[in-house]
Amino acid sequence: MGHAEQNAALSARVAAHFAESANLKLAASQSLAGPVARASALLAATDTFFIASASASASASASASASASASASASALRYGEGVDISHRGGRVGFVRVTQQADATYLTIPDFRGNFLFNTLGNLQANPHAGIVCADFANGDVLTLTGSAKTIWDSPERSAFEGADRLLQFKVESGLFLPRALPLRFQGFAASPDLEQTGTWAEATRHLPRTPTTG
Repeated sequence: MGHAEQNAALSARVAAHFAESANLKLAASQSLAGPVARASALLAATDTFFIASASASASASASASASASASASASALRYGEGVDISHRGGRVGFVRVTQQADATYLTIPDFRGNFLFNTLGNLQANPHAGIVCADFANGDVLTLTGSAKTIWDSPERSAFEGADRLLQFKVESGLFLPRALPLRFQGFAASPDLEQTGTWAEATRHLPRTPTTG
């Protein structure tokens, strides 16, 4: 197969993936059917995802660098402007999906890491963020865009074993791509560090009960 034929075959595969994909507007009024249900199931079963965040002036720096010289672009990077992509992981059940009147929310524990705080620092200045979550067994990929904030302390944070903070992500839009990941992975071994962390099912049992009246 020549180079042109390979490009055509690759383009056909990409087009097929996007033809099967579904734009997700995850709202409380929407039935969790079809791709939305598969997206929710993926999040419920995942033990890892990736989150993208940007510094406060990243968009302005990107626009400026498009017309500026390479030295000016390098100067902007020296001052810490740009985009970061970080990993978040936990035991299966560490991502909670809740439907509220205005949108769908993801709540994720933030465990002790490398103390660089690239993600949390960016979100403090610029709440726009993106999440990518993949099913490595069947190749499904979920991408979400929205806004995120850090919950530094709350009863839920205290009830979640190992969590130093919580990260709350408000979904604005998403894309579910069936079998978009060309590789398959199985047989992962969980990190021993996860033994010191909890799940949302466990955290809910540890929350103080609200007194009932009547």
